[in-house]
Amino acid sequence: MPMQKWGSVFYYDDGLKNKDVFILCEVIEHIAEEKLHTAMQLIFQEYKPAVCIITTPNKEYNTLYQLGESMRHYDHRFEWTRAELLAWVEKMTDMYAYKASISSIGEVDHERGSPTQIVVFEKEVMV
Repeated sequence: MPMQKWGSVFYYDDGLKNKDVFILCEVIEHIAEEKLHTAMQLIFQEYKPAVCIITTPNKEYNTLYQLGESMRHYDHRFEWTRAELLAWVEKMTDMYAYKASISSIGEVDHERGSPTQIVVFEKEVMV
């Protein structure tokens, strides 16, 4: 079984370059929005994984948890609506050679969507 590699989303590590899959499971919301671009630039421009999977809370679902305007965790720097996530994903695919698909995780509410959003970025193959 291949060795797993752990690293930072802010500090370059040559050992993380060209790996098959990166998974950021409930990670990005813990990064200040103004620093998120730096992390994604490192991942998409330097590491260039074949696939990058990102999950993040859906802010719209929080009302079902009776959170009002509060976030789900004290350390969250932001939580995005489905539209905000879509806008960010479109920006990422415009900037980097990746295509993306967005899906839902968890029970879907007709008005608010699911509790968790998942994005699968796939590196575009150059022919």
